[in-house]
Amino acid sequence: MNLTCFNCKKPWEVSQAHILGAKFKFGLGFKEHSFICPNCKTRNTVTKVDFEYALEHPNQVAVPSPSIPKDSGDDVKPVTVGPGPALLQRHGVVIVRSLHVRKDHSTKAETMAGLIRGEKVTVLGTWTDGENTWAQLGPDRWAAIIYNGEPLIELSD
Repeated sequence: MNLTCFNCKKPWEVSQAHILGAKFKFGLGFKEHSFICPNCKTRNTVTKVDFEYALEHPNQVAVPSPSIPKDSGDDVKPVTVGPGPALLQRHGVVIVRSLHVRKDHSTKAETMAGLIRGEKVTVLGTWTDGENTWAQLGPDRWAAIIYNGEPLIELSD
């Protein structure tokens, strides 16, 4: 899938990891997803309808709409999505040998617990930086769903 930044007008090819993150987010019921332009670091928002169209028509370049502009002198700050209504909760299973549960959605955050392959989890909310996607499992409880393009938790519903 190719996107053209609404800000700098430069096209780029979206990585498979970013596409997986968007599919996951849309699967949770979100209506839009943001992709960060690798050239100017501006957040570009794509609706679910536009995303699906872009996947079906790979030879066309999608132009996303503006969302949160780049802060002057700072990197774009991702939006945290906290727990939502019970209808948005998803269930999943850990598909890697072991997985850290951390206090925040960062590999630098303190490890609070661990999960092992086959363990079931309830996802209350998600956070993504456009590359990695984290699941909120409870208050101060986060586990990576997709990290460096590798799926770590498989959603079952």
